[in-house]
Amino acid sequence: MKRNKALREHAIPVEGTTSFQCGSAHGVTRIAAPARLDWLRGEGEMRHRIRGHDWSATPLGPLERWPLSLRNALTMVLDQPLPMALAWGPDLLTFPNDAYRPLLGNKPDALGRPFLEVWEEARDITEPQIAQALAGNPLSFENARFLLPRGGQTEEVFFDYSFSPVRDETGAVSGLINTAIETTARVLAERERAKDLDAMTRLHKIGAMFVRKGDIAPVLAEIVDAAIAIADADMGNIQLLAPATGDLRIVAHRGFPQWWLDFWDTVALGQGVCGTALERGERVIIENVETSPIFIGTPALDIQLRAGVRAVQSTPLISRSGQKVGMFSTHYRTRRRPDERSLQLLDLLARQAADIIERQAAEIALRESEEKYRSLFESMDQGYAECELIRDPDGRATDLRYIELNPAYERLTGIPVAEVLGRTVREVIPNFDDWWIATYDRIVRDGRPERVENQVATLGRWYEAHVYPRRGQRFTVLYEDITERKEAAERMKVLVAELQHRTRNLLTVVSVVAERTKTASSTLEDFWERLELRLEALGRSQALLSRSGPGVNLSDLTRLELAAHGADSESGVHAEGPEIWLQPNQVQMLGLALHELMTNALKHGALTSSGGRLSITWGKHDDERIWLLWEETPASPPRSPPGRRGFGRELIEEVLPYDLDAKTRLEIGPDGVRCAIELPHF
Repeated sequence: MKRNKALREHAIPVEGTTSFQCGSAHGVTRIAAPARLDWLRGEGEMRHRIRGHDWSATPLGPLERWPLSLRNALTMVLDQPLPMALAWGPDLLTFPNDAYRPLLGNKPDALGRPFLEVWEEARDITEPQIAQALAGNPLSFENARFLLPRGGQTEEVFFDYSFSPVRDETGAVSGLINTAIETTARVLAERERAKDLDAMTRLHKIGAMFVRKGDIAPVLAEIVDAAIAIADADMGNIQLLAPATGDLRIVAHRGFPQWWLDFWDTVALGQGVCGTALERGERVIIENVETSPIFIGTPALDIQLRAGVRAVQSTPLISRSGQKVGMFSTHYRTRRRPDERSLQLLDLLARQAADIIERQAAEIALRESEEKYRSLFESMDQGYAECELIRDPDGRATDLRYIELNPAYERLTGIPVAEVLGRTVREVIPNFDDWWIATYDRIVRDGRPERVENQVATLGRWYEAHVYPRRGQRFTVLYEDITERKEAAERMKVLVAELQHRTRNLLTVVSVVAERTKTASSTLEDFWERLELRLEALGRSQALLSRSGPGVNLSDLTRLELAAHGADSESGVHAEGPEIWLQPNQVQMLGLALHELMTNALKHGALTSSGGRLSITWGKHDDERIWLLWEETPASPPRSPPGRRGFGRELIEEVLPYDLDAKTRLEIGPDGVRCAIELPHF
């Protein structure tokens, strides 16, 4: 009340052309107010709504009389892309910006309402925080938990948020700014990973307990605790099967009153959820005890409701030999069903518990129980490492020691586990990257789990790691080798660049072919016919490149072009040469040259009549240059070629030497056609 009275009575001078008076215990102070609303101009829904709101009935008064400090603070909030809200005046009236509005969900309109009223469900948490902020102390919180109504039900949500005091012209705190970013998805993901790690740790602990003590009672209690933690349950128990009677009896429990334990002390086959699961030999899940045929019309329903049980699951404990040895059950105060990941972990726990129960008095039980955990531990695709930071006298992290590793370490690093355990990382990998030590140090100091990825240069591998701080200087790491993923990304970049390069080259070639074809054509029909055939030749070369990768075999290119024209040994064609790989630019131009030579042979040369012969041979000189020899021997004098110099001749004598650094010689005479081409070999 004193704070509200002081804020109402304090006079705040502002700029403007009109004024109003504010009374206080110390007299009357004239307050100047702005006459224009230029400061509220701009885009955005909240700006529009603030301009259209009737503020005269609020403690703030008309917009024209608002103090400069309020206008400046509000303008800053409205301009921010982050979710922010300004709370101003004695009643802390709320001004959310556009980014803040989605956080309000289905709440009533927050504009102009008291901030604590807007967040009524969080008042117990935020009211003392706001009081500190109004006292001039800025506050910030990370991953703070709230229970908020959403979609007709209460949900657990998390926020990074802060309260910053805002002072007026006199230096007094007249309001505060709330910045809030929802982190629910991140927190739940980290919680899920932590849950998995906790489950593995519990499984390991259960196996180790039996090894140390040989007493099954503490192990059974630990199994109940593990089942409750894995299933996110409120209560739980474990029952053993009495071989003589076939009944289930409770031997360990958590969270139940004695009268409930007395009622369920002995359960026969088919009775209740646990008896039904025993009878069926499989897990039974009841999501709502009030609607389940197992409970309707039975005294057991009243017992469950009195104890606050609304849902339950029972998982049989079946030994490796297939014998039913017991049951563990988890109970919930709300109607629900465990998620699939929890059920999978419960299956692992059930198998481990059954082994321990069946072989509790024998050494073999110890070995097989440990083997079961090790089977889970060793079959993980991810690497698991428990490490401890080593610090110098000044407290700087300089090294780490390996405490525990799973077998995946050797597969992921190439270093045998036996050579690593108990040693420091710098002993194992002398040039280990300082980045990893600094990152582990930061996570241990902050106490928050984190996902990181980086390269271990000495090993030449990339790793993705989920790091979880433990007690003291210890931390655990779940990691995997992502080198292939990184290299695949790099290869994809290269392939995309190569594709772009090839496309540009192809477009250039097509453009040149079209221009030269146009020049050499006498009619439009002639132009289209020649161009179509040449583009088909280019298409064949491109198809070869697509199938063959970075290069094409000269033999494949030659035989493809012959086949496209229906030429083979029966038609007088002989082609022979070794495997020689061509570069993409060589494939396009040489394929086009072969097409032109083949077209000429069919129209004017040796293949115009039967009896003509065509020989195509190729190889490499001693200096590694590629040679190709085209020789035609006609059966009769060849037809006269066109009088003008054609595209094919221009391609062979000018384009190939220019584009491919080739040496060419084309001879056309009465004895046939002879074309020799030499290319550099890359």
